[in-house]
Amino acid sequence: MHQTVAAERGVAWITEGWRLFLRRPGLLVGMTVITLLMFAALNLVPLLGGLAALIMIVVLAAGMYNTLARMQHGQEVAFDALFSGFRERLQSLLILGLILLGAEIVIVIAIGIVVSGTVISSMVMGGILSHGEMSPAMMVSVIQGGLVALILMLLLSLPLFMAYTFAIPLTCLSNREPVAALKASFRAVAANWAPFLVFGLIYIVLALLATIPLMLGWLVLLPLTFASGYVAYREVFAESTATP
Repeated sequence: MHQTVAAERGVAWITEGWRLFLRRPGLLVGMTVITLLMFAALNLVPLLGGLAALIMIVVLAAGMYNTLARMQHGQEVAFDALFSGFRERLQSLLILGLILLGAEIVIVIAIGIVVSGTVISSMVMGGILSHGEMSPAMMVSVIQGGLVALILMLLLSLPLFMAYTFAIPLTCLSNREPVAALKASFRAVAANWAPFLVFGLIYIVLALLATIPLMLGWLVLLPLTFASGYVAYREVFAESTATP
């Protein structure tokens, strides 16, 4: 069961996550670098590489949460904890990854249908001039289609975000089954919309600051994101976690 916390806890998740990050900053940044390199390498493989990368991220994310749990409990933790998801609860994590992959494919297809439908309808209505340039009518139609696609992406991505916010730590730390973890995460985020709103507003500012120095700030912000997520998970679910 989850509990509802006050809106100001959205700030505390970040500050407490930062303190947790500072316990082993070098380790967490190193894990982030390896994860990004592995993700980039898999994406170099046409088609299947990108699909495998999305599933792999779920497994490596479990390794990050396992690492943070050990740090929280004052245990020794080595770099190979990043790959602990391949050794523990792998089947459940793969199911989470496959569900995520399927959901992403559905979102891409839905957006593609909207965008292509807008372009085709504009062409049918004579939106392209005889010399091949785009007419003002077609430009307006394409912009409208883009806005609709953006709104659709946000509407479809929001429940996906809510379902996966706590699903991975619930699976790897609390031994929940994948579908049950997704449902529990969705309900918990919905019940705690206020602290998540506060967290999100602060995160936007941090993301902008992290992007300014050649994106290098993300090497800190990404592990901080996991640390803050772990703090939020422990508070919202307030349950004894299985020591990884």
